[in-house]
Amino acid sequence: MNILLFDDPSVRQQLYPLSLTRSIADFRVGILTLREKWSYVSGGLPVHICTEPYLQALYPLPGKPDDFTVIASHLLPDEDFWHAVDRLAPGEGLFTPGGDLIAFREKDITPVDICSRLHAAAYADTLKHIAYSQRLHALHSLTDVFTYNGREIQRDWQLLFGSASKNMQQGEWIKSTVIGKHPVYAGPHARVLASIINTEAGPVFIDEGVEIMEGTTIRGPVAICRNAVIKMGTRIYGATTIGPSCTIGGEVKNAVIFGYSNKAHEGYLGDSVVGEWCNLGANTNSSNIKNNAGTVRIWNQAVQAYVPAGKKCGVLMGDFSRCGIGTMLNTGTVIGVSCNIFGGDFPPKHIPSFSWGGADRWMQYDLQKALQDADAWMQLKQQSLSEVQRQIFSHLYHHHLSGLPVQSKVS
Repeated sequence: MNILLFDDPSVRQQLYPLSLTRSIADFRVGILTLREKWSYVSGGLPVHICTEPYLQALYPLPGKPDDFTVIASHLLPDEDFWHAVDRLAPGEGLFTPGGDLIAFREKDITPVDICSRLHAAAYADTLKHIAYSQRLHALHSLTDVFTYNGREIQRDWQLLFGSASKNMQQGEWIKSTVIGKHPVYAGPHARVLASIINTEAGPVFIDEGVEIMEGTTIRGPVAICRNAVIKMGTRIYGATTIGPSCTIGGEVKNAVIFGYSNKAHEGYLGDSVVGEWCNLGANTNSSNIKNNAGTVRIWNQAVQAYVPAGKKCGVLMGDFSRCGIGTMLNTGTVIGVSCNIFGGDFPPKHIPSFSWGGADRWMQYDLQKALQDADAWMQLKQQSLSEVQRQIFSHLYHHHLSGLPVQSKVS
């Protein structure tokens, strides 16, 4: 038996711009990505991914026919839902009360054939309908990533450690203090130096190879993933996830940073989602609440308009985008892939992919220059831009450009 996670195209549009460069299954919410969560929930079944054709090369599929349980990738797994999915017979599908297909079972078929039929929307009418009416948690908007992050840190802790409630501290733990009833995990080769960890509101997960420098203060629930560096004097409030190999400083609250990104200096980041290979220059600050405490409105790519996003939302930043020193980001700013933002004053609230400039002057990033700069940033962490990533860049550049930033009168 295998699991095949499939991206619903309509949901992918709602998760712009982070969905431009990855499957929804690779979104990190809590400690784990959605793909990793399904592996744990299912007891270690192989997990494959069916996504947009231009991204599929990131997720090679096996070529042999087999049995597959197919699940919508934007769903956050829980045991009740998994039990319902696991009971499906071949040819049966789970549907929401609104008629949306969320899971089904097939046998003796290749995942390529399943993907082809999913892209052609040819499945729903061929399956035996089984209603699933229990509550589902799912990603329908990027703001759901930080909204559900605290809950998912707690649930991922249960997946990883069960009911363990004692501190599990490996690596170096030097003159650091733990306050609170929830546990702390520090993995092999982690270093926690002269810092304060407060677990009154939730656990703190410190992965293998993490370095937490002196004077850091952390309030859970917080997840700090493999090989991240937390610089001296950093303040991290829950519910926050710092992805692998990030470098973080300043103040961070209720934010998810997917991985390999830097916010290394002073500045505030709150109620935000930041992709991979991003850089927020020194003293970059993102507003997360309006001065009148009104509803924040964010750009929605699907409807090409600004839509309500609740009382708090900071920045939603796509992969490979960067802000210069002293950048000020307005409440609910949405930044596409491979943007370079600098200069004084507030830039527009929606900055399309491959935009280069500041508040008063913008130009389109040259593709070859964008590729060169992306590769240079990856080399800072001993990696390089793969040929598949270059092809994705090229596809986005030629098919997903949507003009230059325009100042709007969003209230």
